[in-house]
Amino acid sequence: DRISGVRRLADTLDPRDALLIFPEGENWTPARRRRLIDRLRQAGHHARARQAELLRNVLPPKTKGAIATLTARPDADVMIVAHAGLGELAGPRAIFDAIPFQQPFLVHTWTYPADQVPRDPAAIEAWLTARWSEIDAWVEGHEQRPPAARSASLARQLGQLRRARTAVSPNPAHRTAPPDTRRAPSRCARCTR
Repeated sequence: DRISGVRRLADTLDPRDALLIFPEGENWTPARRRRLIDRLRQAGHHARARQAELLRNVLPPKTKGAIATLTARPDADVMIVAHAGLGELAGPRAIFDAIPFQQPFLVHTWTYPADQVPRDPAAIEAWLTARWSEIDAWVEGHEQRPPAARSASLARQLGQLRRARTAVSPNPAHRTAPPDTRRAPSRCARCTR
């Protein structure tokens, strides 16, 4: 059972240790957000689906791991880390292909001393929901994500970045014909993994 494993891990932490958990479970994308909201509705979790709909830039937190950690370690401070600047780049390949970034990648942290963090499971869930609303607002103010209607424009821009990057490669063996933006870019045999 994963939750009991998280609880056991939290129990073994030394005072100077840190435990990193990812309450969203996966990176935000428009499709993942939509699927999650649909799954919540289908499962009859209408209140959680409405909360998820209010979050436009993050997925709602899955609270079981956080609850297990915080109830096992009432002495633990909590740091929440959020980032903005990746737009709709969801995954290592898309991020790598967009380098160099055309906008800054920002990271923001919020730290809460242990005595300001609830330890009752229902209170932890409400507290995390409130923090995720704050994160969503922060990302909204700092992310330069194009509107959904311009998502195709982002794909074209990424294609241009790929062409520009391969066109200036100093190694002739790495130069390839400009890729068709409707499919994955071609790579030389030495670069394929």
